[in-house]
Amino acid sequence: NKQDVQVDTIKRRNARDFKKHLETLKDKNGKRINSNATIQRHFSDLSVFWKWARDEEEFETPNPFAEHKIAKKLTQKSYLPWHIEDLRQIVELMEHPFDKLPIYIAWYTGSRLGECLSVRPEDIYEGTDEITEEKLWVISIKPDDMERVYLNEEDRSAKTENARRIVPIHNQLLEPLQEFKQSNRGFPHARPNQYSKMFTRKKQKIVNPHNKISRQYAFHSIRSNTATNFERAGVPEGIAARIIGHSTTGATMSFGLYSDGVTYTQALKEINKLPTL
Repeated sequence: NKQDVQVDTIKRRNARDFKKHLETLKDKNGKRINSNATIQRHFSDLSVFWKWARDEEEFETPNPFAEHKIAKKLTQKSYLPWHIEDLRQIVELMEHPFDKLPIYIAWYTGSRLGECLSVRPEDIYEGTDEITEEKLWVISIKPDDMERVYLNEEDRSAKTENARRIVPIHNQLLEPLQEFKQSNRGFPHARPNQYSKMFTRKKQKIVNPHNKISRQYAFHSIRSNTATNFERAGVPEGIAARIIGHSTTGATMSFGLYSDGVTYTQALKEINKLPTL
């Protein structure tokens, strides 16, 4: 409850109090809001800001945000890529065609759930290749719109400059996206937590799954499929990272795919190497 705190007055006890405050925050159902991993990320960010301020102001004080030894769960398992036949079953189980669309967007762009559901009809349009001046259909992933709200903790990382990108549309994705655009309606399950629950229910109905159904296979797993499929297709890592929305060393995709000379036409050629879902 203070404004404009001088950086050099922040003590380690202040950081400990902040940590305790984050640990006690709960939602309306009494569930803890911040995991230890989330708190650790906050402290890592604050530590970086504090170091910058220390160097800028040239003072010598121990970093109050460093070395708090915030324990993180070691049992958390990483996401695994889907077997394509299992994912196809989930697509078929979706009753509304626009509930299928987020899966297709994720498969052909590597987008997170929150990014997929942020797409509006006006985010699908014809773009012009800067070199050939050819008109190509593109999709704007997570446009810079501060009014949108993303509720899924899994997608908080999508709120970065690296997530804002324009991606040419895969040949198989073009028709369903154009239908979505022409409808001028949004998704029937537009909130990430709402869609995620529905996706999980459909996942439980897979018949004779190729992989044991577990939390390692989730919507976010589709992103791993896209990265793996690009690698198998021999797509250059830098281009694949920009399409998916990753930051890579020396290749941060802040304002688009094309600042390093990769055109819409070139990007589309690589995107069309992805297998058809």
